[in-house]
Amino acid sequence: MMNVHIAEKYIISSLLHGMRTRLSDYLAKGITQEHFTDTYCKRIWAMLNESYKGDKMHDAHALDEIVIASGVPDAREFSCGIIEIRKNFAGDSYCEQHLETLRKQFCVRQAHTHASEIQKACEEEDYTRLHRLMAKESQLHSASSHVTSLQNPLPFIREALTESVLSSDKFLTMDIPERPILLDPFFKQGDYGIIFAPRGVGKSWLSLLMGKSLSESTMMGTHWQGKESQRVLYLDSEMNLHDLQERCRMLSVKSENFSILSHEMLFSASDDNLSLNLTEPSQQQAILEYCEERKTNVLILDNLSTAFRGLRENESDSWEQVSPWILDLRRRGIAVILVCHAGRNGQIRGTSKREDPAHWILSLEDMDSVDEDGCHQFKTKFTKCRNCAPSYAPSLAWKLIHTEDGIIAETRAIDIYDQFLELVAGGITSASEIATELGKGKGTISKWAHKAQADGKIIIKNGRYLPSN
Repeated sequence: MMNVHIAEKYIISSLLHGMRTRLSDYLAKGITQEHFTDTYCKRIWAMLNESYKGDKMHDAHALDEIVIASGVPDAREFSCGIIEIRKNFAGDSYCEQHLETLRKQFCVRQAHTHASEIQKACEEEDYTRLHRLMAKESQLHSASSHVTSLQNPLPFIREALTESVLSSDKFLTMDIPERPILLDPFFKQGDYGIIFAPRGVGKSWLSLLMGKSLSESTMMGTHWQGKESQRVLYLDSEMNLHDLQERCRMLSVKSENFSILSHEMLFSASDDNLSLNLTEPSQQQAILEYCEERKTNVLILDNLSTAFRGLRENESDSWEQVSPWILDLRRRGIAVILVCHAGRNGQIRGTSKREDPAHWILSLEDMDSVDEDGCHQFKTKFTKCRNCAPSYAPSLAWKLIHTEDGIIAETRAIDIYDQFLELVAGGITSASEIATELGKGKGTISKWAHKAQADGKIIIKNGRYLPSN
């Protein structure tokens, strides 16, 4: 077994070579000061952790100067210790191995301490304390088993596979509860949904309306119905605080089940030290734990571009910094709505990899006409919807109407024949592509095409559908 003191010094050394990224990762993996036994390692971890909280991470030389300036009696000796420990680092490839040694030895120390406490409780015949200690013992056993499985994963994986693989007969007879609908007809518990649109069309308005409907179990227009009241956390990473408050007032967002986290509030509450950035594992973990503690059912992230700083939108591998977190939320029954910008081609900006696991994807577009009363208008269309047939989730025209009681949403279904004409006008020329978009057969699309050509609305040329003008 690897020497625990070597492992401790290696982990601290890795921090001295790349503090912010690695410390964020180690904190997310549950590493604390208690995992270290070496005096220098414990002190360095504490100092780095404190500077991380203050958003003032230092390199090894700056840390050395701080130690010397602190005036502690052993400052010079401690400074030399930092320099020596920094020499231990030999690359990222060894970090995980040393982390596992840290975790395992921490579990061993906990077990020894716990065994001593149990023995003492038995000797003193303190049965109340003994009962509490025995309950804690099962938790320690679970943690120890987890560490062992990580060190030698093959038996653990094979056992899990044996229990997971089912015959078709057994699978079909399982009693699997259906996921409840949160927003009828398309949004279910544990979903991952995407809303996207160009700038200024109405993504945030619609997202706030969805949060309101979900938290109050009310209608959205005349087509979408919030079922039982859900606990919603709306995370805004773009709007000014006053503008967000004004929109919530205009929409009469009043439910105690609707919670709001603004990037500005977070920055202010942390004494201007914490900027929202959900690519950091520590912030992802904090949001997950918050949602679990508050029994949050729906997390709305508005929006991808500003909440996930440093993420390369066009690189599929970069999305791996986020997708495990979203999957973890969903496995705990927390549905996630991700708000995204559309690119110049009208599609979601960036890699398509983030779309693959989505249960539904909703596109927003400007209306072709301007409302006479000056009301904000847009139209929605599902480009993906796993939870219901296209006929149950038609394209909708939205109108946000100002009243004395605030803004109310009015919706009307866009006629499917009109949707066909819009698709042709938007550049989709193939009957099969249009049939897929609208959930209709190619024969139906062909009939509509010949009718539209007779009415002078499109042109059929070499089997392709083209706008008439």
